[in-house]
Order: sequence, then structure tokens, then C-alpha cells
Amino acid sequence: MFANDNLYKKNARDNFWPAQVVFTLVEDVRDLDDVLEDLAEEIREFETEDEEDEDERIIGQVVRTEYGYSWPLRIPKRITGRLVAYTTTVDVQCKWLPARRLEEPYIYIRAYAGKDRQDRLARMIPYPDDDDDDGYE
Repeated sequence: MFANDNLYKKNARDNFWPAQVVFTLVEDVRDLDDVLEDLAEEIREFETEDEEDEDERIIGQVVRTEYGYSWPLRIPKRITGRLVAYTTTVDVQCKWLPARRLEEPYIYIRAYAGKDRQDRLARMIPYPDDDDDDGYE
């Protein structure tokens, strides 16, 4: 969705910068890249409609301020339809970016999403072809 401007510059291996991402845990989504791209565009223009929905209210604040929120927030059904999808802020580890800068419109994450917001987590993992020996495959 949006990322710290420093991610588009060459970085030292130990640098990390925040980025707001969208994701789903549904595995069989047709045209997943297009779906996530459409959701990201919708979220960039997001405006809160239901002030009683805390996830929706927080998403609205994140979009207005570009100040991140580290627990995954459920994207409202009015945007996702039947798809369950989330948005969250993750630290993008520059050592895991192939060129140590963001060149693709995506990163890889590992995520878990329980029912409650505090029971959700998303963290960046290395790109699959990363030959860096950080314990991930």
C-alpha cells in the first residue's frame, strides 16, 4: 500500500523500515496478485464509515496519518466482499530484499489471524530465492 521512502533507496543490510501491507490467509484466491493490488488501492483511499467498528476506525487513522499499526486489522467486507483480508504495518528487513531496496510491489510475510485483533501477527520473511542463511527457507 505504502512504504517508507527509504525502502526505495539502497540500504545497509541491518536497516529496516515500515510498510503498510494487505494480505489474506485464503489459499485458493483466483488472480491473487490482482486482488491484493485492488485491495491496496481501495485502502489507500479508505474512509471510515462505521465509527463503531474499531478495526475500521483504526484503518482510517492509519491511512490519514500514515502512522502504522502493528496488529493486523480486518478490512471491512464492504471492500473485500466474501474474502477475509487484513492490513497491517510490518518492518521490512533490508537484508531480505534482493537488492536491499524495494523493487517489487510486494514482500513475503508469515501471518496468523485469530478472531481478536491482539491474536493476530504478521512479520516479513525472506524472499523464496534468498540464499541468505537466516534460518528461513
